[in-house]
Parts: sequence; C-alpha cells; structure tokens
Amino acid sequence: MMPVVASLRRTTLEILVYSVIMWAVTVLVGPVAHLGWIYAITALVLGGLFAFYALRLYRHARNDRADVAEAMRLFHFSITYLTALFVLMAVDVLVRHH
Repeated sequence: MMPVVASLRRTTLEILVYSVIMWAVTVLVGPVAHLGWIYAITALVLGGLFAFYALRLYRHARNDRADVAEAMRLFHFSITYLTALFVLMAVDVLVRHH
C-alpha cells in the first residue's frame, strides 16, 4: 500500500531498513529471553535471508527492475519467517527444558 503515497525506491528502502532492525532485534531476543542455540541459529539464518531478499528488492527498485511478483515473494517469506521463528523458539525451549 505504501507505494501509492511514496515512491517504490523509498518504500523498498524502508523495507530494507526495517528488515535489518528486525533481524537485530530477533537476534537480541535470544540472550534476553535465555534461549539456546536452536533459536540463535534460526534467528541468524532466517533474518539474514529476510535482509538479503529485502536488499535484492531494493536494488531492483533502484534500477527500475522491481516487480510485484518479487515484492509478493518477500511478503510470503515474511509469513514463513515469523512462523518458523516462533515454532523454533518453542522447540528451543522444549528441547532445553525437557
């Protein structure tokens, strides 16, 4: 919805910035919540993938090559990302406490 009121370049830049911030916060949740290596690896890898896809979308928008399909793939990955992160957070807790 944002490209309606802002340029595609600006929108993808904000997606990239917020993705990197989200990646950092999810990594920091591990030590704060006393989570183990399962969560830490998941947060690092999935967050890195998310940031990579956001960077690729931004680069394509900057070169006027971005398309709706690529943006939708990032959106769909965001749903998978959150689901996997929460599931593996629970797995981490269950494995370490049982």
